[in-house]
Amino acid sequence: MRAYSPAGINPQVSVRPIERKVEMDQNQILYILIVVAILFWMWMRKRRQDMADPAKRAEIEGKRAKREAQRREAKPQSMPRIGTPGSITEEQVEALKRENLEPGRDWSFEEAGLVLHTVEYFRWVSEIVTDEYYPPIDIQNKLLAFILTDQDLRDYVRKWGRKRANGGTGEEAPEIPRNRQFEKVAGYIETLWSPDADDDEEADDEDADDDEEDRRRTGTRKRSGR
Repeated sequence: MRAYSPAGINPQVSVRPIERKVEMDQNQILYILIVVAILFWMWMRKRRQDMADPAKRAEIEGKRAKREAQRREAKPQSMPRIGTPGSITEEQVEALKRENLEPGRDWSFEEAGLVLHTVEYFRWVSEIVTDEYYPPIDIQNKLLAFILTDQDLRDYVRKWGRKRANGGTGEEAPEIPRNRQFEKVAGYIETLWSPDADDDEEADDEDADDDEEDRRRTGTRKRSGR
């Protein structure tokens, strides 16, 4: 049998396939990058088209607001204190009670005013979106919490209410600018009014009932020593 010495082996024979493989991998990476860039461009184009459509924009903002509300429910937040505690007026107390709200005596003048302006604001937005100025109480409670625990919405409604109070137009329909804050609240209202929201709420109630039944059964087993 003929023996081959290392000197008789052409080193390029083993090197060339490796070079071709590297070159092929680079082409694949380039192809993938081009495809990703095209898909991203198509997605951005569609998103711009959706945002240009008021209905689509409201739907997008609604979904975003719903996710934000779910995140807050999972990690409850509170409204930071503003103003001087205990400075709430009797007039504000009566106004809050007319809205079925129970103010605390330690509330400040600014806090009471913000709550009243928030209720007024989301009711006008509700009328624009659903033709209902007085949504169901559970929806009003969610809207109140949604706005008061969001700094952007809270600050905006506070300025909106102050401007409205200074303008002396309390008995007239206010101006509701169609801005980012409006889209956010309007979108959340639409999710609360949608049939899917009712289904989710019923499912949550059923889950809560099941959890309560499980706890009751567990407690019965522990008391009986089983």
